[in-house]
Amino acid sequence: MISCLTRTPSAAAAFLLVVLLAAAPAEAETYLGQNPPGTSPELFAPGLLSTALHDDGPARFNADGTEVYFRKWAVPHDIVGVMHLRDGQWTGPDMFKPMGHYVVSVPIFAPDGESAYFISRRPLEGDGEPADYNVWFAYKTDDGWSELTPLGPEVNTPDDQMVHSVSTDGTLYLQAKRDDSLGAYDIYAIEKVDGVYQPAKNLGAPLNTEYSEAAPFVAPDKSYIVYCILGHPDSIGGIDLYVSFRQDDGSWGPGINLGPGVNTPADEKFPAVSLDGRFLFFVGNKKPERSYIYTDMTYDEAMHRNLAPQNGEGDVYWVDAAVIELVRPR
Repeated sequence: MISCLTRTPSAAAAFLLVVLLAAAPAEAETYLGQNPPGTSPELFAPGLLSTALHDDGPARFNADGTEVYFRKWAVPHDIVGVMHLRDGQWTGPDMFKPMGHYVVSVPIFAPDGESAYFISRRPLEGDGEPADYNVWFAYKTDDGWSELTPLGPEVNTPDDQMVHSVSTDGTLYLQAKRDDSLGAYDIYAIEKVDGVYQPAKNLGAPLNTEYSEAAPFVAPDKSYIVYCILGHPDSIGGIDLYVSFRQDDGSWGPGINLGPGVNTPADEKFPAVSLDGRFLFFVGNKKPERSYIYTDMTYDEAMHRNLAPQNGEGDVYWVDAAVIELVRPR
């Protein structure tokens, strides 16, 4: 990531960063033209991407910053949206429907930005009623996306599979409930060796605990994992964001709360760092205080406050990714 607080990147990571920056559009066009945040989280694209609906995941941009995907939990239909940067202008939002009438997650981009994983309840074979959550894969093409293909039984089991990120070497990181889980959900890694996925490995204590670890985002070089925990004793409230740093011996350290500068008494969840390493996106559910007293606001003003971001349904926030390194033990 671009920060004086980070460790020196590897040669491969540095080369990838140079390629991404060279291909990136002008600063004014990136990230929907929003002013970059500092180390205090800010609402992302209010009224455009963050709306009155419940955001069900972070904003995920492709490698060159010309596409953004987002997901909203809504009744009766979940919404997955996409916007494209074309000729200096952002189009949409439009519906993203790579699986026809089956809803998917937003793309879980591989670090190369040209391939991605998806979570969907589409049956693994044929058509019909939705199945459990499984993992699918696709490549970017000149026309959009290749046909989505389900991963094999090494990954997709009869239980739900919720992959949230992938490292440079192709290792998948997911939240799951298995026989060896320590809590309601644990974080697992599925390595890829000679093109074959290996059995899921519980990352174990002290990263996983008796509490519920979920939605892991791993740095491309596997130097850290950002994730969320529900009910941890040092929680600031609700669901909080934590980070575990990779130790010198290859093990994972204990989860460290990202602190009151990021977490609040409400929920913070679904973390994801942009492919250029600059920003941490997440969903925040900062509930406003409900008023039982009439004010001098008009009907239109009251409707606007209820049908706008930060109405308590959950919104997309972003913050400088330097907040991750700020809590690294020295």
